[in-house]
Formats: sequence, structure tokens, C-alpha cells
Amino acid sequence: MDPETRELATAAVEALQIMAANSSNRLGDIIGLIQCGLIGYGLWIMHRGNADRTEQMKSQAEQIKSQQQYQQQQTATLADIGTALRQQGAVLADIGAGIQELLRDRHATRKAD
Repeated sequence: MDPETRELATAAVEALQIMAANSSNRLGDIIGLIQCGLIGYGLWIMHRGNADRTEQMKSQAEQIKSQQQYQQQQTATLADIGTALRQQGAVLADIGAGIQELLRDRHATRKAD
């Protein structure tokens, strides 16, 4: 460290020591109490935030469970619709086959006349 920097650092330390010696302990105590109060308030805010997040997580879990139940019901309903459509398709195929058979019979009858 160069001599000028050392001299400035020494002067700064001496000034701080003089300030500390001249300040009353009451001021330090008051500042300490204010700091403790701020720390306590900060911890209380953090605790309240954690409680809020816990409630949000519970609410989200309930919503997810409700959505899963709804999706299961929807899946079952869609499966029933799929079964009904397959049955309807089979019936329509039978009707189509019957109509084709009637048309063939009618065509054959007309040729025979």
C-alpha cells in the first residue's frame, strides 16, 4: 500500500473511532432495536407468504383432482359415443345392404317382365 493510501485509511479509521466514541449507546441500542424489528417483520412477511403459497398449492391440487375426474367422465362419455357410432354404422351398413338387395330384386323382376 502506498503511503498516501495508508495515511487516508488511517485517517478514516481514526474518524470512525472518534465517531463511535462520541455516539451514545442509546442511539446504537435504538438502531439495533429497529434492525431487530425490521428483521422480525421480514420473517413474519415470509411466514405469511409461505402460508399463502401452501393454501394456493392445496387449491391447485383440488382443482387438478376435479379436472382429472371430469376428464375421466369425459373419456367414458366419448367411449360410449364411439360405441354408439359403431353400432349405428353397423345398422346403416345393414340397411344399405338391404336396400341394395331390394334394388337388385326389383331390377331382376323388371328384366324378367
